[in-house]
Amino acid sequence: MFAEAGAPCEAMEDLRKTRWEKLVWNIPFNGLCALTGKTVTELLAHGASRDLVRQIMAEVIAGANAQGLSASIDAEPFIEGMIRSSGKMTGYKPSMMIDRLEGRPLELAAIYDIPLRSACSAGVEMTRVRMLHLLLELGEG
Repeated sequence: MFAEAGAPCEAMEDLRKTRWEKLVWNIPFNGLCALTGKTVTELLAHGASRDLVRQIMAEVIAGANAQGLSASIDAEPFIEGMIRSSGKMTGYKPSMMIDRLEGRPLELAAIYDIPLRSACSAGVEMTRVRMLHLLLELGEG
């Protein structure tokens, strides 16, 4: 039905893994851009924030790999691929940054609450992700 409607669609073997792979990008970039008001390009141009993005991505991958995925996510190449492709997103503002700028509520449950609980239940504490989530919540009040 999607193909007939002209909407790109691809069947995924492991939806849980695909969701976590998406979170590897969404968690650091959505949160950091919403908090700082800086675009993806600006975050990557600043050495310390680029390193922080990598550290957060590594935490998310550790949380993902504790979920019993069909295959583990290989952290270093996956992170480098994400950074490389994100570097081509000139001036990109993630959805959470736009929501923050326009005064709309942030998608904290789907992007932060659920992954944090899932990782914690599997024995993985994502401390940077938790701090990012708490700071984003603070701005919601």
